[in-house]
Amino acid sequence: MVSQNLFGTTRDKIKIATGIIMCGDIIPEGYLLKPYLCGNENQNHIQGLIKPEYENACVVASSGNSVFELVRNGITDITAVDINELQMLIFKLRLASVLALNNVEFEKFLLDLKYKGFLSLETYEKLIKRRINDVDTANFWSELLKLFPSQVIATSFVKGGLERTDIYNCKRMLPWLKNGGNYNAMRRNLMKAKVELQICDIIEYLLKHPSLEFDYIDFSNILLYIYQEDAERNYK
Repeated sequence: MVSQNLFGTTRDKIKIATGIIMCGDIIPEGYLLKPYLCGNENQNHIQGLIKPEYENACVVASSGNSVFELVRNGITDITAVDINELQMLIFKLRLASVLALNNVEFEKFLLDLKYKGFLSLETYEKLIKRRINDVDTANFWSELLKLFPSQVIATSFVKGGLERTDIYNCKRMLPWLKNGGNYNAMRRNLMKAKVELQICDIIEYLLKHPSLEFDYIDFSNILLYIYQEDAERNYK
């Protein structure tokens, strides 16, 4: 479930995506709107923090890595929050891809920039599109993959992770993707998981819902960002 639709129709979202691709990083707003396709955070810490009795969690959605790692570790009731609606489009694409593809196919479709089937329209239309629950998101990816070559999308629409590392380093940082066994275990749990999506700032979401209780909350790198930018590196 998604709480709101800030960017309007599929056509509206395509216009925004096209603007980002055409403007590149010329304007700050364009860069800030760019979503992460993979993410660049190390998820190895999560397993050590999860206790057997934990049942639910609230995390930043981003590209889905925290959700996938929590699911692999047995938490199947997750609220995923992100302020960027374009990021939710990425999240849903990766979620559907996990359900539709094995680990090798997933890597080739979403991680291997050099593979000819990377962000393949054929793979998307044949295997992944039907796994996306809402029509807007499904149609958005159909249109975007028809309009632009995969390499243009990878270099001009998304940011973070892939262009700064290689697939092997990426897998090292993501235990759920490290090998087929981990991936399949996560995938089995994901098929029975409840994942609720909320489009807003995660801190605002938690403050607005003080009665909600979570066994695990992960702000990802947001607190570091606030410390660096808003607090001007002032601990107090």
